[in-house]
Amino acid sequence: MKASLKPGQVLSSTTVRIEANSKSITKAGTGFFYSIGDKDKSEYVSVIITNYHVLEGAENIYLVFTLSDKLGNSTGNFTKYKVNDIQTAIVRHPDPAVDLCAISLYPIVEDMRTKYSQEIYTHYITKSIIPSSLVLQQMDSIEEIIMIGYPNGLWDEQNNLPICRKGITATSPQIDYNGKQEFLIDAACFPGSSGSPVFYSMKADGNMIGEIILLGILSKGPKMTFKNLSVPINLGLVIKASRLIELEAEIIKMVEFDAQKFT
Repeated sequence: MKASLKPGQVLSSTTVRIEANSKSITKAGTGFFYSIGDKDKSEYVSVIITNYHVLEGAENIYLVFTLSDKLGNSTGNFTKYKVNDIQTAIVRHPDPAVDLCAISLYPIVEDMRTKYSQEIYTHYITKSIIPSSLVLQQMDSIEEIIMIGYPNGLWDEQNNLPICRKGITATSPQIDYNGKQEFLIDAACFPGSSGSPVFYSMKADGNMIGEIILLGILSKGPKMTFKNLSVPINLGLVIKASRLIELEAEIIKMVEFDAQKFT
């Protein structure tokens, strides 16, 4: 029997810790599981979404996956999976100024099944929780947000769980900050958090009703210089979730071009 999970437990299983390695540096980042299409009809594509700068220049990456049993429940065990030649697997957002990209999950899933008889435990984010302009208009300019990721590469190493934090919107998600499809949040944002999904829980008459929407993806945290050191100022720049729709279209093009990598 598949376990019944609370909203927080579901959100905590939407992300994956990324360790990106090049010859000169190793850096941590956050990715999240994203599904395109109709999973019930087995007509879907599964990918990991993150910021392009997390993977830029990397030769390989390690992904830390929690494993599932045959019913789709977490076993509590996890594994570290290496992806070589990562640059060949990246699908970038069609606008190179947008710091988003995807990698296909399908070859990873198939390799783990075939070689190790392992299944990945995931909960996917889908287009269904990306808010419309009408939904955004119902929000106040200052709202509480939830961000899930791996700040400074930190995570619960014994249970492979991310760090969940709360903050508030620092600029309105309804408005394009500085003319770009972005907004600011007031939250501690450190390297490793890049790629973190930023959620909002919808309200009715001031009460939380549990309907979660994806507001965006953290890209970076603005900094200041203090005594020749670069210091975070507890703000985060968030790419609006609507930009994922544009990335979806690019992924679908790649599926049509090279279906073996995606399905």
